[in-house]
Amino acid sequence: MRCSGASPLVVAGGGGWHNEDLVERLNRLAGRGLVRRLGYVPAGTLPALYAGARAFAFPSFYEGFGLPVLEAAASGVPVLSSAGSAMAEVLGAEGVLVDPRDSPALAEGLRRLLEDDSLQSRAQAAAADFGDRFSWRRCVERTVALYREITA
Repeated sequence: MRCSGASPLVVAGGGGWHNEDLVERLNRLAGRGLVRRLGYVPAGTLPALYAGARAFAFPSFYEGFGLPVLEAAASGVPVLSSAGSAMAEVLGAEGVLVDPRDSPALAEGLRRLLEDDSLQSRAQAAAADFGDRFSWRRCVERTVALYREITA
């Protein structure tokens, strides 16, 4: 394990709903230089953002497939996400999965992402596999195969 020092929390994405308390806390932390709020990030900018990340946290309650989780994992970034969700199926054993309602578990998961060098190494080693398993080419091939099976 290693301590990564002061890593700022970078929050990307548009605003949510019923999150006034969270926004207020993030703004206070941003004022102290502990948080950077980017807002909406264009798709073309995301690869650079992932490349510069030490970790990626996506503890979602309402996500479907979880494309941001897949993008981060395919970029070689260790990922924390929600247990019992589609993101857990995408990440498998390669991610840190927690109950998004459990603050202590979230904090411990984030600590692991930032301090455990073996997570960094495993994420980098697994990146190519994520890219292969979830490529658009493979998606098309599997979709065509399914259509052929259904119509046969």
